[in-house]
Amino acid sequence: MFLDPPFTSGLLGEAARMLEERHWLGAGALIYVECAAREGLPPLPAAWRELKAKQAGEVGYHLFAHTAPLAADTE
Repeated sequence: MFLDPPFTSGLLGEAARMLEERHWLGAGALIYVECAAREGLPPLPAAWRELKAKQAGEVGYHLFAHTAPLAADTE
């Protein structure tokens, strides 16, 4: 999954929330995210485990793996 909404739109957190709530990502899915480096990432789903993070100029880029939900999250 590639997420690169306009940086000042506030859509990154909303897109991440919808992907999680609607179960559109399977366990092991990779999610690549870009955001304004100075603003950082919004809160992201707990099932997203960060694998890498770097910065190039004004852009922060991150790679996440989607993990299986915890038993408490599936009830």
